Amino acid sequence: MDVKNLRNTAYVEMGDQVTFSLSLDYKYRLIWPKLIALVLCSIVLIGCGDDKSRSTPASGRLQVVNAISDSRILRIEFDSIVLDTLSYAQATVMKAGTPTELSMSIQYAASSGMAELIIEDYPVVLVDQRSTRVMLSGSVDDPLVTLIEQDWVLLEEEDARVQFFNGVSSKKRFDVHIVEPTISEVADVPLTTVAPVSSGALYPILPGFHRVLVTEEGDSKVLYDTGPFEVTGGSNELFALIDYFGPGTAPLRMVRVGLGSVTAFIEEKLPAAIRVAQFIPDMPTIDLRVGSSEEAPLISSVPFGLGDYVEIETGSKIVNVTMESSPDDVLFSEPFEIVAGEYRTLVVAGTNYDSSIDGRLTLDSTRRTEGDTYISVVNAARMAGRVDFYISKGNDVSSLTPVFSNLSFLANAPVLGSADTYDIKFHAAGDSTPVVGPETVVLETGIYSVWLTESEGGGEPFQMIYGDDFVN
Repeated sequence: MDVKNLRNTAYVEMGDQVTFSLSLDYKYRLIWPKLIALVLCSIVLIGCGDDKSRSTPASGRLQVVNAISDSRILRIEFDSIVLDTLSYAQATVMKAGTPTELSMSIQYAASSGMAELIIEDYPVVLVDQRSTRVMLSGSVDDPLVTLIEQDWVLLEEEDARVQFFNGVSSKKRFDVHIVEPTISEVADVPLTTVAPVSSGALYPILPGFHRVLVTEEGDSKVLYDTGPFEVTGGSNELFALIDYFGPGTAPLRMVRVGLGSVTAFIEEKLPAAIRVAQFIPDMPTIDLRVGSSEEAPLISSVPFGLGDYVEIETGSKIVNVTMESSPDDVLFSEPFEIVAGEYRTLVVAGTNYDSSIDGRLTLDSTRRTEGDTYISVVNAARMAGRVDFYISKGNDVSSLTPVFSNLSFLANAPVLGSADTYDIKFHAAGDSTPVVGPETVVLETGIYSVWLTESEGGGEPFQMIYGDDFVN
């Protein structure tokens, strides 16, 4: 496969080699003006939201959807012109252009700053009065392309149509049931069965509120439930089954592919999960309570350190940290929005003796991407003040720039890199002397977490606590 260095990419230098990159996700969003002009000469952006807005007599429409579950950033090119970049479960805006045959190439942006050509010169034909959706699925090592083509049909307001795509990597067949909004169990034959890496037919559906239940073929156990949602009159809906990486046992989730974006179902029935990173050095154990502090603890007797995930109800919740078995002694309380399908960590730190305890709810990444090492860094040591974080090969950082500078108390930040052996350390902000470290760690492709904390009892010596792939 061809490999070339990516332009407009920021790197962090570590010792003798450049390995870790920052903010690659959107470095291609502002592509060069000349390229934009070239793209728009052949593909004109449609700025409206339904089929009735078409005004070009001879025109086809094109959209690309990324359902490659181990991809981080894909660079989409047609006839060697960069059209857009997509993360997982994202889509380009539906665009229109003169009917012609285009050559599509897809590059995968690795964290090392290299671009790997994973699809080359794939033919895509724009046909007059038809829309073409390019559905990308599979994996970075084995990408799959499915073309979904539809004639443009102007539907009446009392009509709508729906279509399903199966991009789940398990390659299983799934039954799709459309039911009344109040129904949550399968009691009838499915509307359709969707084969792997394929889409079914277009089905008529009445505008209004519906619900979709997904099961394995021939089974009645519901794997995924959209919850109630509305279909508007005159719309053509595409619902895509994709891989799911959140709490619970669901192997998939369904998303709505619109003309300009991919969105989740607002009331989808997926769990959320929370864990506690308990770094209050003068509190041996704490309780986590949701709602009133008088409620029974969701998690009891949390010791100093990193706890396990437990499922939590979704919605707006008051999260209370109290002394163990003492609900009246509230150490921290704050409202949070708990979102379905997300893992969260409540980091609580500071000391009880001076009422300095505070908390931060962080969003945890659980989807591993090809070739990437993901590290989440949190400063949970109030007594350490602001700190700099280094990842290097070797202990001398005098000529290096910190990966993260001036991290305040409870600040957290992610960094992407490549698998290797590194020395990691925290320094007081702007200081050459480590607060803690260096410690040598072996990082593989995966997800890692590092917390700077005080010692049990409070203050120095400061320590690093590791989580996720460090311990899993």
